[in-house]
Amino acid sequence: MEEYIEEEQRESFYDYYVREIEPVAVKYEFQRNQFMKSYFINVFKIVICMSVSIFLINRYQLQISDLGLDPVGLIVGVFILGALILFCSYWVKFNSWVKNIFNEVIPKLLEYLGVEKLSNPHEKTRFVETYLNSLELRQKYDFITVKNYLKKQYKGTIVNIVEMELIKGCGRGKKIVFQGLFVFFENPKEQEAEIVIKQNKNLIEKAFEYNVLELLKINNEEFERIYDVYTNNPQVAKKILNFKFIAKLLRLKKKNNYQSLILSFEKNAIHLMIGCKTELFKISTVKKTYDYEQYKIMVSNIQNIFKAIDELELI
Repeated sequence: MEEYIEEEQRESFYDYYVREIEPVAVKYEFQRNQFMKSYFINVFKIVICMSVSIFLINRYQLQISDLGLDPVGLIVGVFILGALILFCSYWVKFNSWVKNIFNEVIPKLLEYLGVEKLSNPHEKTRFVETYLNSLELRQKYDFITVKNYLKKQYKGTIVNIVEMELIKGCGRGKKIVFQGLFVFFENPKEQEAEIVIKQNKNLIEKAFEYNVLELLKINNEEFERIYDVYTNNPQVAKKILNFKFIAKLLRLKKKNNYQSLILSFEKNAIHLMIGCKTELFKISTVKKTYDYEQYKIMVSNIQNIFKAIDELELI
């Protein structure tokens, strides 16, 4: 826990934001204002030209009799087509703007957090699939979508953070069996038991089978109301899930209110699956680009993972 506190105290995120992120965000906010202003000016020009054209046609009774076309309808159609082309061109510009700000700002956030982001999507998916398939739990999914794959050297251990979806079926029968974060790292305390702690009564249980593990009874009414525990070695599991650890897990649940949660201990690894619909990195297109709170939330979402690891003393 001490290492994490020292890391936070190097520089507050607000100071880092003002120095590194705000100038970039202000630049992109200016760009957005400029092309939005240009867009509305051009729309206004189209409306004026269309109105003048219709007025002239009606004023001088202009007709296109040889073509058998209604002049007013023709003018309206032409200008609607022009407006659509204008909208599409600005939509392309807007998407390019979103991509550019994401590529410039997010690396600065990751630098502050000391986190590495894998950029190759095929590599990300292959890493995650390899790890999921190595688990003794039998996965019940057909497709995996990896949005972000992050790595951080933390207290001598490489912590992997994957934002992903596990999907069963396709077409109309497609179901998302898991959406959220998958955190995994080597288990520094090698043990003889496999233990799965699963938040009960939620959709995440549809992703896995536990037929190779035994449901363990925990003598804590509040804990059993929230979690189910599966293991292949009840005696070792009860030593690990002592009163202190149960209290910490319950406190963590109250502080974060996860949508769903699986914490799994294996011989050589620990993995934590946190169900949530909030994206790790999403820059609002409605708020001001330099809005501090949205960047603070992004940083907090990552920091909370390491705080959870510290609170449960997993490393």
